[in-house]
Amino acid sequence: MIVRTLQQASKVKGFSKVICATEDLEIYELVKAHGFEAILTPNTFLTGSDRVAWVTDQLDLEWVINLQGDEPLIDIDLLEEMALTLPKNKNCWLTSACPLLPEWENLASVVKVKVSEYGDVLAFARENQKKEEWYRHTGVYGYHANQLHLFKKTSPSVEELQNSLEQLRVFPKTPIKVVLHQKLSHSVDVPGDIERVEEYLKELAAK
Repeated sequence: MIVRTLQQASKVKGFSKVICATEDLEIYELVKAHGFEAILTPNTFLTGSDRVAWVTDQLDLEWVINLQGDEPLIDIDLLEEMALTLPKNKNCWLTSACPLLPEWENLASVVKVKVSEYGDVLAFARENQKKEEWYRHTGVYGYHANQLHLFKKTSPSVEELQNSLEQLRVFPKTPIKVVLHQKLSHSVDVPGDIERVEEYLKELAAK
């Protein structure tokens, strides 16, 4: 799954570098064996953004797109658009979302995001949401290094811990912009999603 996600990211022309940041030695060695760059991080981080903030400091990066390893079917065009959009949003976070299907409305494993007509995040939720302005959140974040420094210095909020949503540590004080895309997200949120993704890949291979 992680190698497939890296393969998708490596196709994005707007990315100057693709790195797998992990605390797991087995994943680190697997990624290296497949020819990708990897960095082994401490195992003390609460969230992916904490880990990315550490890597950003270590490598002195300025702009970062955090693609989570559970997105093996991430759309390359979406990542290209995020790479183009990110430099215009130095003082906020960037994330993405796709249409929310009815079968996802009651799933707590599917994060929902309410988006304004201007593309700003109004709210995040895990509970049932049916209104038209709600979308399915996709596990991609983009930020300037300054935003990651702020995140790292901020203590986890009650809302973040209760909902397991790292962005709630800084939102709504820090605005979040959304890149909307029409291709449905097929992330691996629970173990049962793996079989569904594998079937989808088989269908693509058969075409």
